[in-house]
Formats: sequence, C-alpha cells, structure tokens
Amino acid sequence: MVISELDAEYQELKKPADHVLEELGRDVDLEKLKKLLDVSKQVSAFRQKVKLVRTALHTLLDADDDMAAMYLSEKAAGNPRAEANHEEVEMLLENYYDASGEIVERSDKLLSDVEYTHDSVRSILDSHRNAIMMLEVHFSVAMLSIATGTYVAGLYGMNLINGLEEAEHGFSFITSCSTVGILGVGLWGLLKLRRIKRIYNFPGMRHRRERVKRTAATDAVE
Repeated sequence: MVISELDAEYQELKKPADHVLEELGRDVDLEKLKKLLDVSKQVSAFRQKVKLVRTALHTLLDADDDMAAMYLSEKAAGNPRAEANHEEVEMLLENYYDASGEIVERSDKLLSDVEYTHDSVRSILDSHRNAIMMLEVHFSVAMLSIATGTYVAGLYGMNLINGLEEAEHGFSFITSCSTVGILGVGLWGLLKLRRIKRIYNFPGMRHRRERVKRTAATDAVE
C-alpha cells in the first residue's frame, strides 16, 4: 500500500514537472521559473521521503524479531513465530525495498532533469545579461566619445575672443581636432573593453567562475 501511494505521488509530480520542462524548452519567463523552483522543491522533498521509507525497510529487514512479530494472527492465537521463521514477511519486505529503490532512481532522474534545466536557463540568462551589459558599455564609450566633441564645441560656443575667428582654416581645424578626439576616445575605450573581455574569458578566470557557480549551487542544495 505504501509503495503504491509513493508511486502514485511520483506520477502526480512527474506530470507538472515534464510540463514545466517542456515549456522552458520553448521559452523562458519569470512565471515558468517560479514553477520550476516549486517543482524542484517538491521533487526534492518527495525523494527524501522515499529514502526515509527505504531506510526504514532496510532497518526492518535487519531485525528478525520485528519480522517474526508481524505474523499477528499467529501471535494472537498464542502461537508466535520463532525469530528465524519469517521467510514470507522477509520476501515481501524485500520486494517493497526493491520497489522503493526504483522510485528513488526515478526521482533522482527527474530531479537531475530539473536541475539540468535550471542550470541551462541560468546560463542563458547570464549570457543575455552579459550581452546587455556589453551593449551598455558600448553606449557609454560612444557617449564619452561624443562628450569629447561636445566639450570642444562648448568651449568655442561661448563666443569669447580666442584668435581663431579670423583664421582662414580655423573652422576646419577645430572640426578636424574634434573628430579626431571623438574617434581617439572611442578607439581607446573599445581597446580597453577588448582587453577586459580577454581577461574575463581567460581559461583560468573561466574555470574559477565555474567553480564558484558549482559551489554556490551545492550550498543552495544543502
């Protein structure tokens, strides 16, 4: 009866878990991530419960006196079984023990699928976040470059006498200097950004980040 209930409970957990995993395979959103977290907690709790049942069965299989005492009809009739005479009960408990082991294995597989999907989604979100951050940095470099030209334009926009008003090529000179300044600052920013990306993607740094992620995931599970 207990094994049948555990198997039925597993089937009830597997249906929504498979549904969430299938949905996340098509698209990722906050609501689906919440469902995935709930499913992960439920599967983990169920797996722990089945392991406790399996441990209890193992303990019972090691106790000859307890197995002999399970012949309640004979005990009530005043003819209790000897401790060594419990083959039927032992076979029944062994079947239950093996069946519970199968449920544990299926629960482990389901939990592994959930955790794999969670890690995949986290990697996708990290990739999107990094792409957005890089886009923001590129915009910042572009704004810094434009600000350089704006600064020069602002200086000459104050209408103060500076000696270049009467110069024949003054406008061309200032325009060229501003353009060179904008391009120079932009190129400098892009080179700095490229160097940072190269350091970030260095194998040693990448392995270190992966170790940190694995440690964080292990701590979260514990």
